[in-house]
Amino acid sequence: ETSGGGGRDALLVSGRDPAKNLAQRLLGLYVAEASTRGGRPVFRKADHEKATFLCFNEEKANWRFTSSIDEKKEFAKVKQAGGLPWEVTKPWRIYDGEKTYEEDPDFKVTRLDADRLPSDVEVEVNVPLLPAS
Repeated sequence: ETSGGGGRDALLVSGRDPAKNLAQRLLGLYVAEASTRGGRPVFRKADHEKATFLCFNEEKANWRFTSSIDEKKEFAKVKQAGGLPWEVTKPWRIYDGEKTYEEDPDFKVTRLDADRLPSDVEVEVNVPLLPAS
């Protein structure tokens, strides 16, 4: 059985107050990459303005949002060793822009079913403009 998305998982990241730090960077649609990390999927935000990835860090046993899968710093993280990002039950901790991470109980990652997309969600995607020829 294949989904309408060609078998690639898509995630919706939502719930963060748009006025809070990193909301614009984190919120939106993410699509599974062909690569994996520690046997788990790597997701990339479907926005070409600034690369944002959601991947698992085996060393720290946490899911994290970062600008590159090899980047040491992260925008958000949750320490939960098992499962997939949409199965996370603990609150995500999001970088406050200063020195610490704050829990955001409203921040969530939802797996999208390509055949049953939510009708009450609007996603804006920025794609690069092609140069005029």
